[in-house]
Amino acid sequence: MSQNKFTLREQKFGDKRIEILNAFIKELETKTLHSISVDSICEIVKISKVTFFKYFESKEQVLYYFIHKWQYALSCDIDAKRYSGASGIYRVFKAVTERKYSVNIMLAIAQYFIKLESTPQPMNISDYEYYLFSREAYELNSPKRSLCDILVYYLESMNCKAVNSTLENLFSVFYGVPIVVHMMGSEEELWDKYQNALNAILSNC
Repeated sequence: MSQNKFTLREQKFGDKRIEILNAFIKELETKTLHSISVDSICEIVKISKVTFFKYFESKEQVLYYFIHKWQYALSCDIDAKRYSGASGIYRVFKAVTERKYSVNIMLAIAQYFIKLESTPQPMNISDYEYYLFSREAYELNSPKRSLCDILVYYLESMNCKAVNSTLENLFSVFYGVPIVVHMMGSEEELWDKYQNALNAILSNC
């Protein structure tokens, strides 16, 4: 698939959004979501605040954008038939730990959802941006699945008899374990803690 199918305007807008996202994630390496400012992101990308708000409504929306990007890449694994059943669920959690400072990112996501007073509004994300998120997923025409959709797919493919309760347990582990390892100062053990919890949950599925 060539980028030529997208308009120059689409490409410029999408490229800048990704640049802002990368700057935001870079800030999360050493800062909390609360301490990151729009000003600091603008300084890295070398844009004004007025320009920033042409691309995102807030720094929190940049994080929400990251969630969409991450989910789209994981959705590709389903359509490429890389994983099925329990192996797919382990892959979802393993993918969290592969990014540098993954605990910081997970804490920021948890903080974002805790502060929400209502369901977040859908983001307007162009086809070109999904192409940038994952060219493979775009070419496979992967659906835009949520984390819930992805986990349910894998649970159903392993013939789980208690999908809803298992899903609740998986979400508790997904967001809870990063908080625990952060409080214990053992961020490097995130995958080990995830794996132990998954072993217990999925053995009773």
